[in-house]
Amino acid sequence: MTVTIYHNPRCSKSRQTLALLEEKGAAPKIVDYLKTPPSAAELKAILKKLGLKPQDIVRKGEARYAELELKERTVSDDELIELMVENPILIERPLVETDKGVRIDQAIYVERDSQKKIIIGKRGETIKAISTAARKELTEILEKPVHLFLFVKVRENWVNDPERYREMGLEFPR
Repeated sequence: MTVTIYHNPRCSKSRQTLALLEEKGAAPKIVDYLKTPPSAAELKAILKKLGLKPQDIVRKGEARYAELELKERTVSDDELIELMVENPILIERPLVETDKGVRIDQAIYVERDSQKKIIIGKRGETIKAISTAARKELTEILEKPVHLFLFVKVRENWVNDPERYREMGLEFPR
């Protein structure tokens, strides 16, 4: 099996993912995307395999994101891909690509810690059900196995932030 990890050695999730791959006996091709960013064509191909849009893999908390004023302006998918190629620090987490499937790390945002407990559910049952249903649907769409890892994060007042809606491809309700 061929495995490629687009790795950021300074990111704990990326280091954990690499360690897990190696622990499972994989000898992944490691691409330090900060030093050797994927080309626009490669990034488009990865996004297509993962069934994601460029907005889904942008590090919105990164200082460079703010410097480029990406929260305040609308950019096309192609423009955002070019910005990620030019500024690879904007690429979120590790991206893992295999010939047998894809790995997707995705955050679910809630406004309060009490909501986080609801999404996770008793003994993780609710998030497991969400993950199972999403994995099944993504596998059908992508026509290959999907390894989906969901994380629940608290981000206060996200429902009143027009940028969050744009990230999801939705219009902000006035």
